[in-house]
Amino acid sequence: MEPIVLEAAPVGGHVGDWAARLGELLDSNNVLAMHVTGGDGCGKTHLMLETLKGLGSSMRIGAICSDCGIALDAQHYCDAGFKAVNVKLEDSQRLNSALVYSAAEKLGPEELDLLVVEHSGNLLLATRPDLGIRRVITCLSVTQGWGPIEKFQPAFSSSTMNIITKSDLARAAKFDIPRAVSRLRRLNARAPVIVTSATNGDGIDSFRACIQQESQNLVCSA
Repeated sequence: MEPIVLEAAPVGGHVGDWAARLGELLDSNNVLAMHVTGGDGCGKTHLMLETLKGLGSSMRIGAICSDCGIALDAQHYCDAGFKAVNVKLEDSQRLNSALVYSAAEKLGPEELDLLVVEHSGNLLLATRPDLGIRRVITCLSVTQGWGPIEKFQPAFSSSTMNIITKSDLARAAKFDIPRAVSRLRRLNARAPVIVTSATNGDGIDSFRACIQQESQNLVCSA
């Protein structure tokens, strides 16, 4: 299976209008959507694929990835058995609500229970305009060091969940996980902080359980 490719052509209308339309599209089909963002190389895709492995039999899953080059991340989702769209961006382009809406339509929201939107690029992009997705997950790898937490505070303070990735490398990277968790909680007391490793499985069950609970709450409220 190969990903669907969406060329990022200009779309008319205000991005806020598209964000509202996307929210309505997802809500009307009871789709749980998660916007996953973080710096390049923080392990977003690896984290999501390891987490979704245990959900594929019970949930219909689709992914939207953005890439200026080859559709590598989207292909990883397809290889794992999930439908995926790669939004092909030019160097100066950024993912926006109109592009996500077009990509979601191509996936067929009526055939999805869970939609993962991966935002490529650095953490500064987490201060993006509203995409129409309420659940925003910001990832920080221990290999990125302490700096991003202070440099990109809005990215973490506006998230609905913050995830520390690659915890198995913390000792080698000399990264103080308890200190980072404490700082993230001070920045955003509303957002859970989960420490994970897609390599050894740490935290994956907890993250998966959060997704399952969110999905169940969505269905119950429909």
